[in-house]
Amino acid sequence: MTALWWIGHHIDTPYVGAVHYRRRLKLTDEELAACMDEDVDVITSIPILVPRSLEESYRSQQRSTDWDLLMETIREYAPQDMALAEECFAGNVLHNCNINIFKGGLYREYCEWLFPMLDAFYRRSPEKTDVFQHRDVGFISESLSHLFVTKQERQGKKVRQAELVDLKSVDWGAEKECDLCDWAAVWDACDQLYRQRQITKCQRLLGEAVHRGGLQDERLKLLYDTLVTGIVEGREQPLTMHEYLPQEFRGDLDTLTAAYDGFRRIVLLWHERDDDETAKLLSDYMKLTHFSTIAVSYIIDQAEKERVMGS
Repeated sequence: MTALWWIGHHIDTPYVGAVHYRRRLKLTDEELAACMDEDVDVITSIPILVPRSLEESYRSQQRSTDWDLLMETIREYAPQDMALAEECFAGNVLHNCNINIFKGGLYREYCEWLFPMLDAFYRRSPEKTDVFQHRDVGFISESLSHLFVTKQERQGKKVRQAELVDLKSVDWGAEKECDLCDWAAVWDACDQLYRQRQITKCQRLLGEAVHRGGLQDERLKLLYDTLVTGIVEGREQPLTMHEYLPQEFRGDLDTLTAAYDGFRRIVLLWHERDDDETAKLLSDYMKLTHFSTIAVSYIIDQAEKERVMGS
């Protein structure tokens, strides 16, 4: 964000954008030139899916009071955007990582809109002693940048999306490893990554496959749910549940999903019956696998959403 502030005050070009040390938009020079020829206003990342609403996801992973402060700041500095912010943050898609390319004039508008709010948030937010939570301004800016891009879309600006590439994964060659719409290939690639304990890459590959084609394979659905429970645990990294399983239960993805499938079935049975027998069964299974009460709540919430959608 410091770099983005500096660029906004020192660079004056027809288009302005930034990349990370390990992330960039997947655009060829020809594709970028075509966007400029078409007078595109914003080039942004393909939005990712988050397990719950943006607000719920933030509150579960970061400090809930910071979200309250964010909304207070928007209400004070950009009251005209408050209604859109509430609608936007109730959704579960996010243009993440603050990676965007703007027309020069729109970039300056973005900076004039964004940085007074970030400055107010920074001054009012309590000091964080936790290293991860100390990145609070970066987390908040991600939500605000997503809101700004959404605002441009609503106003009819020309917005194009491009895949966000993690440069650390270039040597892995995920695109060569599997067709992201071939569920068996995705599963095999995830299994390879899982065995290597490359959990974040596994999660990224699965998330991209879900984004492109939805959950059309029961094993992938189970794995996606398992990854999500790791995220809602509030852990610093999105982890699969192998982190919580005793050593003798750790193995391939089939073992992981079988363990989670059993857990999910017991949760739903307990939710349906609500008796002492299933409560004890659930308690015993949680002790065995280290699945948490947060994971239980997540499964119940998902089941309720499926029931409502079905009716």
